[in-house]
Amino acid sequence: MNWKIFQLKYDKQESWAFEQMSYLLFCAEFNNRIGLFRYKNQTGIETEPMEKDGKLYGFQSKYYMTSIADNKNDIIDSIKKAKSKNKDLDELFIYINQELSESTNKSKKKPQYQLDIEQFAKAEGINIQWRVPSHIELQLSLPANKYLHDIFFSLDPNEEDLLNEISKHNENILQAIQTKITIGDKQIKIDRTSILESISKDCQERKNIVISGEGGCGKTATFKDFYNSNFNKIPICVFKANELNVNHINDIFQFDHKFKFTQFLNAYKDEPTKVFVIDSAEKLAEINNNDILRELIQKLKENEWSIIFITRYSYLNDLTFHIKENYLLSYTVIDVSLLSIDELISISEDFNFSLPDNQKFVERLRNLFYLSEYVQHYSSIDRRGNFKEFVDLLWKKRIQNNIVQKDNIHLEREKCIINIAKQRCETGRFYINADNLSQAALYNLRQDEILGYDEVHNGYFITHDIYEEWALDKIVTRNYSNHSNTKQFFDDLGDSLPIRRALRLWLSDQLLDNNKEIESFIQGAFTSNDITQFWKDEILVSVLLSEYSETFFNFFENEIIKNDFELLRRILFLLRIACTDVSAVENIEVIKPKGRGWKEVIALIYKHKSDFFENNLKLVLPVLTDWCNFNKEGATTRHAGLLALSLIQKTETEKNFFIQDKVEEKILEVIFQCIQRDKK
Repeated sequence: MNWKIFQLKYDKQESWAFEQMSYLLFCAEFNNRIGLFRYKNQTGIETEPMEKDGKLYGFQSKYYMTSIADNKNDIIDSIKKAKSKNKDLDELFIYINQELSESTNKSKKKPQYQLDIEQFAKAEGINIQWRVPSHIELQLSLPANKYLHDIFFSLDPNEEDLLNEISKHNENILQAIQTKITIGDKQIKIDRTSILESISKDCQERKNIVISGEGGCGKTATFKDFYNSNFNKIPICVFKANELNVNHINDIFQFDHKFKFTQFLNAYKDEPTKVFVIDSAEKLAEINNNDILRELIQKLKENEWSIIFITRYSYLNDLTFHIKENYLLSYTVIDVSLLSIDELISISEDFNFSLPDNQKFVERLRNLFYLSEYVQHYSSIDRRGNFKEFVDLLWKKRIQNNIVQKDNIHLEREKCIINIAKQRCETGRFYINADNLSQAALYNLRQDEILGYDEVHNGYFITHDIYEEWALDKIVTRNYSNHSNTKQFFDDLGDSLPIRRALRLWLSDQLLDNNKEIESFIQGAFTSNDITQFWKDEILVSVLLSEYSETFFNFFENEIIKNDFELLRRILFLLRIACTDVSAVENIEVIKPKGRGWKEVIALIYKHKSDFFENNLKLVLPVLTDWCNFNKEGATTRHAGLLALSLIQKTETEKNFFIQDKVEEKILEVIFQCIQRDKK
């Protein structure tokens, strides 16, 4: 126990720190784990007394830089005050930072100042119990009190530092997340009480949770409400998924100090309820070292943490597969839905603003992010315009802040966020060093909460996924506008997972707008031998999700069926992994088909059933089953039923045609769904 370290660590705050230590030691001696009540600037004793076995115990903390003898009157005065305020006080512990000196009188043990203090206390009806450095040394050497030694007598980072730095990190991540929409002097607050109650209940039961919803729907804002209500009650640790993309598991816990994962686990080991949050969890797919991620999740599981994954709904299927298959976790899914049209209309009436004329534009305002931006920039919006024009306006208002154009600062702001988004794609890092960018523009973007900054990592991060989406969309759009040939377009984009997702979204938007030029681009890219397969896969997924599917399948039918239906097999694979949602209402395992591509694929299989269907049952039957589970009528469901029925008929008419039991179950399931349709 080195008092010089104590003095160095708490320079000019020694008395306060010694009082904190005295309080913790006093509680530890009496095995008190809930603490003691105290008043601000409490007189006489540091807290209200504690009762044990019919006696009242109190304590005082005395940190002196001069001798105890010189401070005798101060101690006596404090005893007097203690008794006057606590008339039933029996025992008084005096914690002091010096040893009492032995009497200079050889016939006595106790020094005179000790006798005077104890005699005064006895006259007041109080028994003094001294706690001097020799007592404190022993108490701090006990394993249960090691954390106290680390707090007060070690310069190494300790558990208290870790807790404080995690709290600071949480606040940094959540700071820019808005939980209300401000409109004039009023605020729109969406009632998420039922969701918050579900999160609380599941955490208390130590369940893992997947919070899903469309980007901007308020997933993280809803979690922030939970955090604000609970961070003082239970440990909550918040990380962005990209922060877990590290070379060593200890790197995750590098804040102001460098902590180890074992320190993190030990700091919370006695907490009955504790929550580890991974925001933007769909980006776990971008992590380079999955062994680190598996170790992290396994250890959290062993130490009884509840893990909350916050993800976009479009990635829910992939994420839940990994959670179950790779991490072996059970979980519940909580869906944060968009506003209904009726809710949106009601809000517009209550807060006196008009909705756009364009119905697709209105549909996008069910998303709280865009609703917030709509009401904030209401006076500048053309309500007869479309959603794309609205996003272009937001880019100019929010990202560029084009009202201020001195020294082209608006263009520098744009350059900063595009550069940071591009670096994040290329490196996979969450925090991006931006020393080569305009510092004035970076400062302004921080002030506007478009960017955040972390001093420990000396890096900037984009505060909302939608801002990053806008930046990536700009990269794709400008690459397309400037490209001279298709190969150059894809080469300039790079091949990172985020930019591939961005291309998919961009293509989907272009196809939604019936852009004929993009249709020609897709046809050229699809037939080019210079384009790698993963880019063709992204093109295929965009097509399968769009209404352009019908045109595409008609135009490329020969390409799709050639080489023994090689491309059709690839399409069936993509259809089930990239063109689905997961039903969180009925069952997490149920796949819900998404996109026009399903209809076109099943129609093509039906057209070529004699050449393809019977030889590829393992590929086709899951597609038919998934479709019929959610689509009980229509021409596509009829085609699926007829395909399945043809197999049953063939088993009855051809002696050498057999079907395995599991396959037959799938066939009968499809037929059953179709029969239910016909009954209806």
